[in-house]
Amino acid sequence: MKKSNLRFAIAISAIFAMLFCFAACQNDATKMYKVTVSSDIENGSVTVDKTSAAAGEVVKLTVTADDGYSLESLTVKDSSANSLTVTDKTFTMPASNVTVNASFAKYFTVTYVSEHGTAPAAISVKENTELTAEQLKALEADGLTFTGWYDGETKVEAG
Repeated sequence: MKKSNLRFAIAISAIFAMLFCFAACQNDATKMYKVTVSSDIENGSVTVDKTSAAAGEVVKLTVTADDGYSLESLTVKDSSANSLTVTDKTFTMPASNVTVNASFAKYFTVTYVSEHGTAPAAISVKENTELTAEQLKALEADGLTFTGWYDGETKVEAG
C-alpha cells in the first residue's frame, strides 16, 4: 500500500473513532436515571422535584410530616443499596437509579403547668420513650411538685 493511501486510511479511521466516541460520550452524559420514592412511607410524605435525572444533577426533596409526627430519617440509596449524602433535603444524582425513603415518628408536646412560679419550657417527646433524668428533674424544680400526666383536663392513668 502506498504511503498516501496508508495516511488516508489512518485519517479515516481516526475520524470514525472520534465520531463514535463523541456519540457514545453524548449518550452517557444525557442518560437519565429514575428517582423512585418508596411506597412504604407512613405518617408523612416525600416528593421529588424530578422523577428522573442525569448523573450530576441536583434533586430536591420535599418532606411533609402528618400532624403529630416528625421526620426521623431520610435516606437515598443507589441501585447497589449504597447510601447517598443528603444535605438540606437535596442530593446529587449518581449514574444509577435511586430510591428515596423516610420514616416519621410520633411526638407529643409535654407542657408543664405551674400554679405558682415559672414552669419549665414545653418539650417534644418521641412516642414510647422515657423522659431523661434532666427532663424529670425539671418537673420538680423551683418548688414544683409533679402530680401526674394530663391530657387537657383529664388525668392519664398508667397502663
